[in-house]
Amino acid sequence: MQLVALAARSIFNFYPPAFRAAIEPALPALLLDASQLAIEVMRAEQEGILFPDAARQVRFPLLGRVHFGLEDLLQRRLPAELRDGVRAAVRQAARGDLDGLRRAFFTAAIRRDDPQAALMRFLLYQAVRLNLLVATWDDPAVEVLGSLARIEREAQGVLDEILAMEELHDEEVRPLQVVVAEFFVRTFQDAEEARRDVMMQSAEAISIIQNLVESTTLVRALYAPDAAVARTDAFEDDMGSQQLADRYPDHFTTANAADLRRSRLRRAIAQGKPPVATRGDRLIDLIREGNDEE
Repeated sequence: MQLVALAARSIFNFYPPAFRAAIEPALPALLLDASQLAIEVMRAEQEGILFPDAARQVRFPLLGRVHFGLEDLLQRRLPAELRDGVRAAVRQAARGDLDGLRRAFFTAAIRRDDPQAALMRFLLYQAVRLNLLVATWDDPAVEVLGSLARIEREAQGVLDEILAMEELHDEEVRPLQVVVAEFFVRTFQDAEEARRDVMMQSAEAISIIQNLVESTTLVRALYAPDAAVARTDAFEDDMGSQQLADRYPDHFTTANAADLRRSRLRRAIAQGKPPVATRGDRLIDLIREGNDEE
């Protein structure tokens, strides 16, 4: 897992010295988790299970936590000491300063029957999802209309096709940008078609969609723990508190903790006082701030 260690240390470099000293000893455990995740990814690929489907199966616990943790990560509140480092990382990524690492991921992902290569494919897939989420953050209808979900299901096969294109391995090409641009086009085309289809629906169906857009807008305005509860309430009504705790163990140590958070949030929303984030201190806020500057 040399690439994972390299990527982790590249990220650590943006942390203040005190944070780096505290988290460096955790690197061996991180690499062990990465190895386990790579095995889960290989098993899913060998069985022909798409990543979004594998994420919902209990036998792929790490894969599921990473998959569902992506949106959760975006809405996490960052300590003040880390925000300048995140801003610097976003600026460097936008300028292309991290292209060497991205190219290494892309090149490694080509190999088959190799756990690290499988992990690189999964991380590239998640990078596509991350970029699409950020790009459509202010347009929740793209998610509500199913465009993000449909592209997620296409992405694995399309990514495999792109990885096999020799021209993308040219030194002058920025492969991740090409991949992301391809999925941007696909997503926005799908969304436009979905919007046209909606206009042909009944007034009742349009009202349901509008309510879901409002719910999604609210979910995206929350901090991560509340967003985790609100998201499952809005889109996965059958998810119990234990499942919620299993999916988001960093937020809920027990089913009871998840249940309490869920009850408090429901009361706050019913009273018209949802605990929305207002400080611009979530990861998504800092990413969008950095992108605007660039």
